[in-house]
Amino acid sequence: MQNEKKTPDWLAIEGEYRVGVESVNAIAAKHGVTEGAIRARAKKNGWSRDPASAKRQIVRAAMAGITNDVTNDAIRKINAAADLAVEDMQRGLRINRMCLLNLESAAASATEPKEIKVIVEATGAAILAIRKICELDEIPGARKEDEEMSEAELDAELKKLGLSDLALEE
Repeated sequence: MQNEKKTPDWLAIEGEYRVGVESVNAIAAKHGVTEGAIRARAKKNGWSRDPASAKRQIVRAAMAGITNDVTNDAIRKINAAADLAVEDMQRGLRINRMCLLNLESAAASATEPKEIKVIVEATGAAILAIRKICELDEIPGARKEDEEMSEAELDAELKKLGLSDLALEE
C-alpha cells in the first residue's frame, strides 16, 4: 500500500478549534496537521474560540449539507445569494398572481377577438412562470435532489450566480 496523503477535515478542525474544549496541539495531533497550520487557518478565516457561536455555525452548515471544501466566506456569500434568490422568486410569484387577477377582470369585459387572444396568451405566460418558479414541472436534464455536484459543477454554478471569486479549499 502506498503512503497516501490524507486531506485534513478542515470543517471538523474548525469546529473543534471554535468550541475551545481541546488545546490546539491536541486538535492538530488528532487530525494530522501542525499547530501552526491550524493557527494560520484560524487567523486567515477569522475563527474565534466561541463555543455558542461555533455550535450554531456547525449545525447550520451540517443541515445545509455543506462540505468541508467550502470556506466560511463562501458559505456566507452562498447564503446571501440564496436569500436574494428566494426574495426574487417570491416577488415573481406575487407579480404573476396579480397579473392573473387583472387578466381575469379584463377577460370578463373583453369582447374583441384580438383582445381575448392577448389575455389568453398573457394568462398562459403567467401560469407557466408560476409553475416554473414553484418547480411544478420537471425540467429535462435537471439535476435530481439526491445527486451531488462535483467541484467543477459547483464552481460553474457559482460563476453563473456571480460568485466566481469564491475560493474552494483544497
